[in-house]
Amino acid sequence: MKLIIAALAMLAAIAFVVTGQEPDPAPEADPAEQISQPRVEVHVLRRAGRQDVITTYGLVQPRWQIRLRAETSGRIVRVSDDALAGAMVRKGGTLAVVEDTAQRLELANRAAELNTARRVLAEEQQRARLARDNWTAAGYKDAPDPLVLRAPQLTEAQAQLDTAKLAVNRARYVLQQTLIVAPFDGAILSRSVGPGDLVQVGDQIVEMYDTAHIEVRLPLTEVERARLGKPIGAEVKLTSDISGNSWAGRVTRVGQSVDSTNRWIDLLVSVPEPDGLLPGQFLRAEVDGRWHDGLIGIPRALIARDGAVWHVGFDDLLRRISVTPVFSRADYVFVEPSSDAPPVFRLAVPSRSFLEGMLVTPVLMSDADTLSMFDTGDGQ
Repeated sequence: MKLIIAALAMLAAIAFVVTGQEPDPAPEADPAEQISQPRVEVHVLRRAGRQDVITTYGLVQPRWQIRLRAETSGRIVRVSDDALAGAMVRKGGTLAVVEDTAQRLELANRAAELNTARRVLAEEQQRARLARDNWTAAGYKDAPDPLVLRAPQLTEAQAQLDTAKLAVNRARYVLQQTLIVAPFDGAILSRSVGPGDLVQVGDQIVEMYDTAHIEVRLPLTEVERARLGKPIGAEVKLTSDISGNSWAGRVTRVGQSVDSTNRWIDLLVSVPEPDGLLPGQFLRAEVDGRWHDGLIGIPRALIARDGAVWHVGFDDLLRRISVTPVFSRADYVFVEPSSDAPPVFRLAVPSRSFLEGMLVTPVLMSDADTLSMFDTGDGQ
């Protein structure tokens, strides 16, 4: 076998010497075929009006949270179930009852003093009429002295009557305070007394908060505050990241000072229908800011790490364009194009291989006006 292979090799060498020809070389490739234009995915983005939305987090709090205290002294004779921690109570609902014997006695004494004051005033008025009649019957032409007509006594009697009326009203009020009632619709946070406890004026009965007026305090940076424009009345969407529930709110007040530690400015948002909201909840808030004309919403995936975008012109050449964000939201950055920017952005997904002026083959993936792949779900 080895002899056969050697013989074949020798014959091939003799043929090459006789013919003097080399094997035909491989045909050269066309340069246009050697370097093909890279295909790039292009997304078409157009200018449109955009609503700036500031996203922050805030704490739920009641507008009113009070410690209801006793306004009279005595022994607690009854505590309502509505006064137990966690209970819901309606305005005017009785929470506790103080033994009222001393208060009723005080009211009776003040009522007796009022009756006495009325009698004294009536007697003084009668004496004054008699004194005037006597002065007239005597035929005096001059005006009588006030002392003759008992004017000082009348003034004193009237003052005593007015004082007695106020004392009765005060005693009646104190008697009413033996019933500890809720000043508004609310929820009980804690209870401080039980049946048989002796309370003094100023002792705490319960702590409660107003369930009908719930607010959310939103801290904003000064930059975010400037993005709002005129915030009073701005609509706010509030969402719980835990439950997914959402509520609608509206900005009603703006803090008039800047937090010295964090440099925050507070927005106070009222929630008209706070069902399900509890003080202390942490909510995500989206606050409507300024309206901007002619912005372009660019998905973050189309922005390079250096903050620039790659634009594919209608001549299929790549151009690097720097953009300055006006605001960002979710996965979008909204920019205001410069005066020399193209009317339509044809943006390619950034690649390390991109070079300024590179010729590419664009492949249209989406048009922001006709397709919804970049729809944020909120009108953007």
